[in-house]
Amino acid sequence: MKGMQEIVKELRSKLPNSKLIIIGHTPYDRPKLEPIYKHNNEMLKQMADNKNIYFFDLSSQMVDSKGVQLANMFRPDHVHLSAQGYGVWDHTMRPLFEKLLN
Repeated sequence: MKGMQEIVKELRSKLPNSKLIIIGHTPYDRPKLEPIYKHNNEMLKQMADNKNIYFFDLSSQMVDSKGVQLANMFRPDHVHLSAQGYGVWDHTMRPLFEKLLN
């Protein structure tokens, strides 16, 4: 997490008027990794101030009620988003992009 904090600090110092969007880890297909990505997302969320730095966690939209990764949201490698996964990404991110671009 320290590396991410350093990246954000560097970007803020070099590009102070820029807006940063941090996108949380998407869910893994291995349940034992769930606590790790959830913890990491909580840490990433703490960096957001919702003025210049925004955080989005898409994971809740990409798992079923038991927390299992929805296969249709990911490519066969279970890591990269499918077209449907990018549809969720677009639907979630579009309002922020519109806000920031207007």
